[in-house]
Amino acid sequence: MLKTVLLILLLVYATTLVVFTHLPVEDVPDTGASDKLLHFGAYAVLGVLAAANLRVRRTPTIAQGILIWGGLAVFGAFDEMTQALVERSPELLDWSADIVGAAAGVLVVWLLPLSALKPAEAADR
Repeated sequence: MLKTVLLILLLVYATTLVVFTHLPVEDVPDTGASDKLLHFGAYAVLGVLAAANLRVRRTPTIAQGILIWGGLAVFGAFDEMTQALVERSPELLDWSADIVGAAAGVLVVWLLPLSALKPAEAADR
């Protein structure tokens, strides 16, 4: 059950993130927060969800963590570059905040004790 919930959360969150980053600038609510901080936070959450999805399925390796981070970096680059299609301006600093946030999110999950995300076998059947 936890595996399914985490996967659905990841997919819904990633889709919502892409939708919001492609809205016209005037349609995006002003939060008063730094744009770079928003990018960092959004991708930190994405990093947590992506890494947690792997972590509940198997004991991850460092290489897998790097692959998750790399995948999120590519996702962030694609997200940033396609914003030009909807008259938004892609920015290298936004992408930089994305990849640092993704790394932080993945690292948080990697530093958790394995038992924090690994349910008892009987509870997940």
